[in-house]
Amino acid sequence: MSFDIYVQGFGDDPVDMAATIGPILAPLLSVDGLSISTGDGSADVYGARKSPMNGLMFNHVAGKRAWEVIFEVAKAADWVVIPVGGPVCLVGEHQLAALPAELRDVPVEVVHSGQELLGAVSEA
Repeated sequence: MSFDIYVQGFGDDPVDMAATIGPILAPLLSVDGLSISTGDGSADVYGARKSPMNGLMFNHVAGKRAWEVIFEVAKAADWVVIPVGGPVCLVGEHQLAALPAELRDVPVEVVHSGQELLGAVSEA
């Protein structure tokens, strides 16, 4: 899918890339840090070389494993997944309280896996 998928935190503290997300993304990142490659596909990723960070953007997502990676990143960083044109996807119900007011007027779903995330985005 080629639309933009933002993975973002709404807390005050940025995430240390190396400690939190690095173990998930580093083995999959291209040399230039602009894409990930999974066993069944790939995705472009923006912001992966920045640390500390408050979010990433993925697009051109291909394959089911890339959706698992997006979910795992969101879960590890306690971030929300915001696919353009789709519902706001929380990785935990506790995140609802931290959503900005402008995101409370759009559909919101709690997802528990990359498969559920893909399903939520595909249905939009």
